Amino acid sequence: MQLFSTVLNLTESVDAVRFMDLVKEWNDTQVFEENRIADFAYHGEDDIMFGNENLWMSVRRYNPENIIAIRYEKAQDEGTIWDTDYVMNFNTHKLAIRLERSYHEDSLRTDAKFSAPYFISLLIQKGYLKDDHGLDISDKPHFIDEGNGSLLRDVISRTTVYRLPVIYVSRTYYDEDPVDLVRTARQLKGIAHVFAQTSVFSNNALRNICDSQNAYYGAIDIFFPNQETETVRYLYHGEKGEDLNLRNRVIRKVLEYSGAKLLSPLETWYGVNRAILMEKMDEQKRLLQAKESERLDALNEMEDVYSTFGRDLEKLRKQVEELSVIAANREYENEKLREKLSSVQTHPVLLSGEEEEFFADEIREMVLDALSEKLANLPPDSRRAHVLKDLIEHNGYQEIHKKRASEIKTMFKDYKNMSAVMRQELINLGFVISEEGKHYRLCYNGDARYKTTVAKSGSDYREGRNIAALIIRMMF
Repeated sequence: MQLFSTVLNLTESVDAVRFMDLVKEWNDTQVFEENRIADFAYHGEDDIMFGNENLWMSVRRYNPENIIAIRYEKAQDEGTIWDTDYVMNFNTHKLAIRLERSYHEDSLRTDAKFSAPYFISLLIQKGYLKDDHGLDISDKPHFIDEGNGSLLRDVISRTTVYRLPVIYVSRTYYDEDPVDLVRTARQLKGIAHVFAQTSVFSNNALRNICDSQNAYYGAIDIFFPNQETETVRYLYHGEKGEDLNLRNRVIRKVLEYSGAKLLSPLETWYGVNRAILMEKMDEQKRLLQAKESERLDALNEMEDVYSTFGRDLEKLRKQVEELSVIAANREYENEKLREKLSSVQTHPVLLSGEEEEFFADEIREMVLDALSEKLANLPPDSRRAHVLKDLIEHNGYQEIHKKRASEIKTMFKDYKNMSAVMRQELINLGFVISEEGKHYRLCYNGDARYKTTVAKSGSDYREGRNIAALIIRMMF
């Protein structure tokens, strides 16, 4: 599964030596020692590999196009495989970066958190990245106020169209950032610019500058370079502080956009390897033709040569076929992302909306709950019953919401007060708990749309059951 993809323009000062020196620095300075390859020492080889079967790096050069392609792979104990590809074209000074996650057939499929490649931070620190129409590519936000509000105005009006998407983060009513700006900018480094309002008190000035088209009070706008992709606005649903769901939605949208862009074959690891194999095949053919011209002088020797080169050609042909299949699969994956981005009519049964999941498989389980309830009221031999039953059986229905509802009922049965154990159980279910006088305030996953209050001392045996019923009805 592709997680991250971008193409960056590097300065002309970055030649092959300087680039590989940076690769070595990246390897040697990784935060976690277990991610470093101890024997990495590159000396200009065309094809070399370092490391072991669980952690390795391969460097391949495609000299006709002045390209160096690198694959860094790490296999984790639970079966997750991380592949990071760096394809540097020194003729165009473009660097394509892709991060993928895949699994062994028998692996545990954990929800590992995504992190943008650290290599991009080194490129920024060294000053190796070209600017984007005068704007630095950074892992920090660009702050906007009435003094430079024209930057935002020009993005909104498309007077200035940057090569990367622009995210504009407005301040909340309480003059706070709706998301963690530092983490957001770091996570989107190399694939988007982050603009951030400095103060809510600049609202009136910015609205005048931007003709009232800019986001405000915690809302976030995403402006895309592609004119066919509409601007997206996400609203702030928190009360105070960071809205984590809002940040996740913004990051997911930008990753979908960047991942849907088509890369040329020579901007991918598989494409470069295929080109290298084709070059070898052409060289073999030239050698065969040269030997053919000498056939009259050494006919017997030529028969042996044909046999040897024939086997080599067949081996190379099979390798090319294998790489072609892999490249086709990667292209198919990108095509499906482009279809989603362009709203093509061919869809799966359901498309994901914009609501962020509060826990793994939450939305799928809600849909299957609804199908199960509907199925119970259908004639068993009807077409609808057969279709709904088939969907439920083939989508791993676990009845998670029923289990969570049962936990809530047990917790609030005969409620008198909130013990430390009960408080921790509510936190484990995703509730943010605060105190307001004689009441506790429960906010589900920090989303202000889903909240209720609980008395610190229950006075009625029905009170706890009523609270449980409200939580189940409105939040589960």
